[in-house]
Amino acid sequence: MNKKTQIVSIMLAILLAIPFAAAQQERAKSTLSPIGNFIERALGPIFYDFAERVPGASFYMWIRIMLFFFLFAVLFGAASLIPWLREREMRRIRLIITVVLALIMSIMMPNVFVDAIARTYGIIAIFVFMMLPVAGIIYLAYVVFPTRTDAVNLKGEALTDSQRRFNHVIKAALFFLLMTIIHNYGAAIQSYRLAEGIDWMEWAGIAEGIAGIMFIWHGFAALFFNFGREEGEGFYDSIGRRIREAAGIAPEREVTPETYPMHLREGIAQLERAVSELTERTFNMVAACNVVLQQSRQGEIQQDAIVAAETISSNIESMLRHAENLVNTIQADARFAELNRADRAKFENAVSNYVGALIRIRNIERQYENNLLNNLGPITSY
Repeated sequence: MNKKTQIVSIMLAILLAIPFAAAQQERAKSTLSPIGNFIERALGPIFYDFAERVPGASFYMWIRIMLFFFLFAVLFGAASLIPWLREREMRRIRLIITVVLALIMSIMMPNVFVDAIARTYGIIAIFVFMMLPVAGIIYLAYVVFPTRTDAVNLKGEALTDSQRRFNHVIKAALFFLLMTIIHNYGAAIQSYRLAEGIDWMEWAGIAEGIAGIMFIWHGFAALFFNFGREEGEGFYDSIGRRIREAAGIAPEREVTPETYPMHLREGIAQLERAVSELTERTFNMVAACNVVLQQSRQGEIQQDAIVAAETISSNIESMLRHAENLVNTIQADARFAELNRADRAKFENAVSNYVGALIRIRNIERQYENNLLNNLGPITSY
């Protein structure tokens, strides 16, 4: 940043900061009051809305001044994109055009729109600053103080039972704080009537209730962390186990890398390879059928072309039966239910691709017979 840009930036920052500093001392003596009064006397006749003389016009003057700088920056940047205004000798003209347009826009804008713009940015700022503590509490609760069985601390070390119990205490305190914040937010929005026709206290009550449930849950978890837990079992796992025992549901079979049904994973891989090869052979089938159809349209079908098409069709039928046998074998296996989510998704995707290939092949066969019978030429879509 060169010296000229620094000076302009400092002057702009001072001009924009004066109204905020002066507003804090509106009813008290301040060293900034003479400066604010001088600027108001000098620029007031330009930036006041003469059509709407209202109490508090000084407020609108400062908003218009800030709008002027904002519009000037936007228009100057937009004018820089126009080729003929970008030339060196046109810089003064570009500056004059943007200053005049920014002045006209900021001066002639009615007070009602100035007020709407100021309130809009005010509401955006309110929303941002209201969400910051909420987002911070959620971040602390689930990232800095985790309670999962497989959770680690910020150093990447596994949490001990005592650390997880301590994190439950911290989470309970955080959610209690969140309850208080949400209640105050709802009361503030309702009292200042930021949005008419909406019962903010009702929505705040719902959010406050959710935070209250989390507060009670983590408080309960902190008090009864080790109650009824088996060795190496997490708190949530122990709750689920006791629920299953009360409902008479048999415990799930523990699956380890040594006991995982690897033969089913290999069968799924074979099915994926078979479907992939089947898709490639489908293109060969279309090409061979089109050779026969082209020759039929020309009135000279060669025996070699017919044999090639029938051979490919026969091979594809064999591949279809092989893929179908793989699907049935995998589904009928007694340990199919032990497949994890990733392997089950691979199997379902392979079956879907197999069904799609089967439909395409049957469509090709029907089109081949129809085109050959009616001398319609090659297959173009399937």
